[in-house]
Amino acid sequence: RRGERQVVLGDVTGAALLVDRPGHGAVVVGADEIELAPVTVPGQLVVHEVVTDLAGAPATVEESQAGPARARARSLGRLALALEILGAAEGTLTLAVAHAATREQFGKPIGTFQAVRHLLAWAQTDCVALESVTTVAIGLDEDSAPPRHDEIVKALAGRNGRRICERTLQVLGAIGFTSEHSHHHFHSRVLALDALLGSSTELTYALGAWARATHLDPAVRASVLLRDPAA
Repeated sequence: RRGERQVVLGDVTGAALLVDRPGHGAVVVGADEIELAPVTVPGQLVVHEVVTDLAGAPATVEESQAGPARARARSLGRLALALEILGAAEGTLTLAVAHAATREQFGKPIGTFQAVRHLLAWAQTDCVALESVTTVAIGLDEDSAPPRHDEIVKALAGRNGRRICERTLQVLGAIGFTSEHSHHHFHSRVLALDALLGSSTELTYALGAWARATHLDPAVRASVLLRDPAA
């Protein structure tokens, strides 16, 4: 509602920032030229809004250089977010498996019930699928990656991460909704990470429109998947 805002993740107190300005290059802003306004985001993330006036500031990096660097940084950023989403989602699955093994109903651990086992199996399947995709993506360079592969990986991570959190929450039941339980830390982190560099909903819609318009195949080539890593 307030228009575009620059945000930064992590503790950057006293650090200079490289602020990207699409179409106008990038500019380095010193620590004394910025103000960091804390943003409260669940999931134990440190997020600040960057308050600075860049109007008329000369570009430190010209657009001819910033453009390719921007595209590569966005690609690597989406892959990094997908991996962190995977880690957080796996954290919820670990909690749910441990709970299913110890929580008893009708004299049996709830992990022996078919409905609970199905939820855990679906969550594990989503974890393995996301791990497989990110593992392949890590091994791809700019030449071997298909068009917009970073968006595909990020969209899958957001979708699978959300589903894993929802299914593990079902296994945990009422205890999973309490603030004392750790599930909400992982779940909130997945939701926050999904929103960065394009949510699963946004990216899926954009990729669908692109695929319909271009008729390009977004799959990784078989020759790339079957090549010898040692070669």
